[in-house]
Amino acid sequence: GRRLDNAWNLPVYHVIGLKDNPFFVETARKNNTRLKEAGCPLQVVEKKGGHDVYPDECTSSLDWLVARPRRFWVKDVHWSGEDARTEGGFYWVETGDGGYVGSGRSRAFLWRVAVQEGNRILVEGDDPGTLHLRDELLDLDKPVTVVRDEEEIFAGPVMRTLRACLEWVERTGDFSAVPTARVKLPE
Repeated sequence: GRRLDNAWNLPVYHVIGLKDNPFFVETARKNNTRLKEAGCPLQVVEKKGGHDVYPDECTSSLDWLVARPRRFWVKDVHWSGEDARTEGGFYWVETGDGGYVGSGRSRAFLWRVAVQEGNRILVEGDDPGTLHLRDELLDLDKPVTVVRDEEEIFAGPVMRTLRACLEWVERTGDFSAVPTARVKLPE
């Protein structure tokens, strides 16, 4: 459903077993339409089997995904849907509530953090807790401004620190997209 819109920046390799339950096949095809509308790179493979593992697709899928590099420092991060659990955040945005975005809501929500001109970061919807930053995202030699509902919630210089790098790697184990600075936002 709506959550598929969140894949707008993620490559998706989707394997469908045509002998699977007809409901699952139909749903998979509808989901592929939604993924195409979201604009993500999409590869769809329909196999003659059912709800199976297809060893021949393991290598193909990895080769296809590796050819589409991960864009961690995308300047517009958003999430929409029902209550959702994440592993701490999205891209360079860490949620302040342990990874629960929209937690406790009984309706759909939109959450977005976007870098705009002039080192300005716009926050909409549920608030992130921490922004992990790097020069690929904005100019850390200049002050950064964070705005929520047209109110400035942070303004000032953001220092590059070794601590920001090391704590990221310790927490995530991810060396491929290490931030050099961070801003903890007020609740």
